Amino acid sequence: MVELHGLENVIRLEGGSFEVTAEHLSRAEHLRQRRTLAATEPRRLIVRRMSEVSVDGSAAEWPPERVEGFALGYDDRHLFVLFQGEDDRAVFQNAAAADDFAGAFKTGDVLDIMLATRQEADPAREDAGPGDIRLSFAMVGGEPRAILYDYVVPGTSPESRRAFSSPWRTVFVDRVVLLPEASVAVVREGSRYTLEAAVPLAAIHLDPAATRSVRGDMGRVLSDQTGQRSVDRVYWSNKNTKIVSDIPSEVRLQPNLWGTFVFE
Repeated sequence: MVELHGLENVIRLEGGSFEVTAEHLSRAEHLRQRRTLAATEPRRLIVRRMSEVSVDGSAAEWPPERVEGFALGYDDRHLFVLFQGEDDRAVFQNAAAADDFAGAFKTGDVLDIMLATRQEADPAREDAGPGDIRLSFAMVGGEPRAILYDYVVPGTSPESRRAFSSPWRTVFVDRVVLLPEASVAVVREGSRYTLEAAVPLAAIHLDPAATRSVRGDMGRVLSDQTGQRSVDRVYWSNKNTKIVSDIPSEVRLQPNLWGTFVFE
């Protein structure tokens, strides 16, 4: 039991006011990004050269090493992606539709691979540039699919860009498409699942023979128990990813917080 005294002497104070502008919010966001960078340890992942990969949701052809559940591989024509992990909510589910998939990162589980496909790009850049992509794997219309977010495509007209907006700003992505040429398989076993994918290198502007290492990241967008709403973002290198209530923040790339992928 708590007893309060003196409430009869409480008076209302005349309040003040202050203004928060879009510029203030942008400066705060970039300050948070720079603070995260200062605390980020350099990370490096070996992308294994592979052969005879059958995209069936089995890890039989893969080496045993995993980094936060992920493994990456490649051959002369494909980038291979494997993820194995737990999901104690809706096991790798997403409410994205075949005709409305660009916002899949808001509507459920997603596995992400971010890549800087141009080696000459400045690794200290805070925002996406030409060659920077996000490759998202999600259930779309009930089927596992690959979504390509190609952020800066030279020659793209302003009206054809995809806008991702909140009340204080908009982030544009020049091209957002499903990749029908990508093969994706998901196998669920209780609360665990395996996702395996093969994505043509040509579809994502990637040439490991010419570019032996690239900046990149990988991670998960996690759904709630319904599999229809995203509630968390967890990435291997970039730890400035906890915002799940601002669409531009969730779609925006932060290449200076990525690690390095080295092709074997």
